[in-house]
Amino acid sequence: MTAIDAAIAKAPAHADLHACRSDILRGQGRLQEALSAAEECQRLEPNSPVGDCAVGLSATPLGYPDRAAEAFRRALERNPSSAVIHGWLGDTYLTLGQRKLAEESYRNALSLEPNNAVVLNNLGCALERQGKRVEAALAFKSALVVDPTLHVAKENTRSTVRQIVGPAGILGAGGTALALKGLASGKVLAPLLFTSARLLIMPEFWGIAFGVVVFVAGAIVVRRWWNRYRLSRRDPQLVALFAKLEADKRAGRF
Repeated sequence: MTAIDAAIAKAPAHADLHACRSDILRGQGRLQEALSAAEECQRLEPNSPVGDCAVGLSATPLGYPDRAAEAFRRALERNPSSAVIHGWLGDTYLTLGQRKLAEESYRNALSLEPNNAVVLNNLGCALERQGKRVEAALAFKSALVVDPTLHVAKENTRSTVRQIVGPAGILGAGGTALALKGLASGKVLAPLLFTSARLLIMPEFWGIAFGVVVFVAGAIVVRRWWNRYRLSRRDPQLVALFAKLEADKRAGRF
């Protein structure tokens, strides 16, 4: 901070120095001072997106998300190809509860920088808050393709999948766990082994068992295909993005 203050004393009209000072102050939690420095940068170079971004980043934590959104929109007018600014605007819209606008901003950011795990996760949050849980789960999964260590995306994926499965799926999993526990305790092991031995010597058993296996496997394949087909019709952009990320991951491009 001392070096920045000294540099500003020598060149007080240098807007970028005030932007740097704003970043440092914000990092120190001195938010009001950070906003003042950002406003000075904005005043010195009103046509530069740097000052607008500095104002936006300082205004939101101070409780002025409307002002932050206005600053980021103005910055995008001057630099529409910045994925970072689109992402910041999306974050601000999400803070304001404007979920659809947040989704649009995150999609704009991903069209410019598709392998951004944080933006993919945030897109998932915007989708989930609109009740689009399947699309949200795919966004969270896409984030994990890019960065498997992103803890928040892991938690969001688990939470969303639990909501999609619902109580029936959770109860089914619980019933399976109880059955396995009973088997492990030996309470049902002896009768099961006796019944299994009798079934295994019956020729009809193998035909029925094979038919059941084929039916279940086919049902799983068809269901997966149908779910992907439905999602591709509802959100083709997200499905295409997920496929591209998986291909890039396999090819070692990130």
